[in-house]
Amino acid sequence: MNTSNKTNPKKMPHSCTKSQLYDMYCLDMSRRQIRNGINTIIKENRGLPKFHNVRLIQIAPKELKEFIETYGLPRNYEL
Repeated sequence: MNTSNKTNPKKMPHSCTKSQLYDMYCLDMSRRQIRNGINTIIKENRGLPKFHNVRLIQIAPKELKEFIETYGLPRNYEL
């Protein structure tokens, strides 16, 4: 019998949508923090202007990796 309260960690995907990112990080960050963080990374990686609205849905693997390096893994996930 396993006496720990931890669930089996899920495997972190290589790429995801913003909606999936919100679902993964909802226990650790607000939607606004997640959106601001990933949009900043997307703007920097894609050379978009600072005040450009990011209307992208899919997050590239490089951008997701940078988000994880900046904010850490979400609760209940592993690499």
